Amino acid sequence: DLPDTNGNGIGIGTNNADFDNSVNTEHAYKLGMVMDAIIASGTPGAVATTGPADVIGRTYGEIVQDMVDFLAFSQAEPGFGRGSWDYSPNGSLDNSIAGWSAIGIVAAEDIFGSTVPAFVKTENEFALENSDTESDVSDLDGVHGYRSTNPLWGAWGVTGAAMVQMVMADIEATTSATPDERWIRAENQFRRHFNDAAAGNNFKNYYYAMFNFAKAMRTARPAPVVLIGTEVGAADGGVGCGPNAGCAAGGPNPLDWYNHPTDGLARTIVDYVIDSGPDIGGCTDRPGNGHGSNQDDHNTPWRAQILTQTLFQAGPVARADAAPNPGAIGQVINFDGSASFHQDPSRSLVLYEWDFDNDGIYDFSDTDPDTASTTFPALGDFPVVLRVTDDAVPPQTDTDVVVVEITVPPHPPTADAGGPYQACIGDPVTFDGSGSFDIDEGLSESGDPPFDTITAYDWDFDGDLAFDDASGVMPSNTYNALGIFELGLQVTDNTAAAFPSAGQPDLTDTDFTTVEVLSQEDPFCAPAAECSPVSIRPKDGKLQLVWDPVPGAASYNIMRSTEGPASGFSMIAQGHVTDFATYLDTGLTNGQEYWYIVVAVNAAGQELCSSDPASGTPIARRRRR
Repeated sequence: DLPDTNGNGIGIGTNNADFDNSVNTEHAYKLGMVMDAIIASGTPGAVATTGPADVIGRTYGEIVQDMVDFLAFSQAEPGFGRGSWDYSPNGSLDNSIAGWSAIGIVAAEDIFGSTVPAFVKTENEFALENSDTESDVSDLDGVHGYRSTNPLWGAWGVTGAAMVQMVMADIEATTSATPDERWIRAENQFRRHFNDAAAGNNFKNYYYAMFNFAKAMRTARPAPVVLIGTEVGAADGGVGCGPNAGCAAGGPNPLDWYNHPTDGLARTIVDYVIDSGPDIGGCTDRPGNGHGSNQDDHNTPWRAQILTQTLFQAGPVARADAAPNPGAIGQVINFDGSASFHQDPSRSLVLYEWDFDNDGIYDFSDTDPDTASTTFPALGDFPVVLRVTDDAVPPQTDTDVVVVEITVPPHPPTADAGGPYQACIGDPVTFDGSGSFDIDEGLSESGDPPFDTITAYDWDFDGDLAFDDASGVMPSNTYNALGIFELGLQVTDNTAAAFPSAGQPDLTDTDFTTVEVLSQEDPFCAPAAECSPVSIRPKDGKLQLVWDPVPGAASYNIMRSTEGPASGFSMIAQGHVTDFATYLDTGLTNGQEYWYIVVAVNAAGQELCSSDPASGTPIARRRRR
């Protein structure tokens, strides 16, 4: 019986004419690529606006289902090649071609929900068995061949293609609690030879092999494989260790096949990019392998897909940041993944994971992007990996690496412009750079003054990056146009004076945020309730601030100045919560006048009102005789 899952009598393949109009029958070689391209649109309900009869006017989902039916029909009948695909329908064993059929079927089932006849998967296992080498005493253990167990031009392209077929057949990978022996052997074959010299038919001298391997790892069941070789040496009597029977003699350590900073495919592929000349941005050919020069034409697109990290869907994009960076030994380094995003607006990022020591094991995870932090015990450069996960089924991930530099002083300061801010057109808005800091605060090479500290806060309001529009920790600006505007802060430290032998100038750092300017009709700009005056009670080295509670206030921001009522204010307490509308400021100098402003803030972080400046002077307590 024909495998007509939808009963429409249609199977869709590719045109027999090749690009040079020569007749060929490479349906199964091409069809998986075409299916993946259609499925990558993410729109099974889209309607084809061109094409022959049975294509034009039909949905992408319907077309892909008929392509699955065609591949099911084309699968080899019983015989040596049983369950494989070949150049012609119902041919013999060809692992390379079969890998392309499998990747089309995997995408169709996982992304478009196409129906795959059960026999397609069970029959394919016969082909895998007929091409597989299994031996605990031979280094060929785990190799799959081309048209037999013989790989002809190297094991890596066809073994990777066989692993894609394992995915299609629901054979479980090493991410399963009970991984399949066939997957273990093939994965460990790659692990043993992952770092062989990029020469001849070796793995890293062969883009087709790297691409097939990446496809297998990213589509693995039940979850993508990040670390290869996790089953090497797992227990005596295990499988997949080649000449080390049962792994009793040990084996290579697990490896992050993509992210490893020197050995991963990301680093390998980037190193192969042409960085100058007329072919800049392309990918170098890898001479000496036996797979044929025709495949060199595909090096650049295969390389691009390996680096993209997703095969069929618009995926998440990880962006990692760290501050302070550079940092000092023992200094708390904070990590921020909030610049990460998803290319599909209907998807969300649901998990942020951080690998602080770049060993492939994630040390911290949270649903929030900016809660991770750690310290580093020694000088050096430390790659830290961020992995973000989305809410797709199955979930998609992406990774990014930020290198934290742990160095000796002097270190640059760290700027924090605050925000993002909202402002009302025509009204002044105050910015807050008090979150900026210098990890060398109070240090100098002599141990005596002058010490390192932030000496200047310079702001850019107009986007010219001159940082000459205002200065100070909390300046104000008035905007007379609606829209979203960039805001920049540059802080400068005292390096030249504090660490003169370093021979460096004063160091700087910049940070940027936005200001959204709203109309006066916007609810945010509605007149706020009036704040009551602040009364100040002097004490010995202290001042007690008291005011009337503001309706709707969830907390209060307290600002202080020693310059006067119109300048020099800095935040001394942000988000201060009080049931009695009071604040005690301690550690003050008796006889010094201090000015205060109290700002009421609601639960959404919006300022409700601001008090007029009020002043007080702490006084020494008189002793009784």
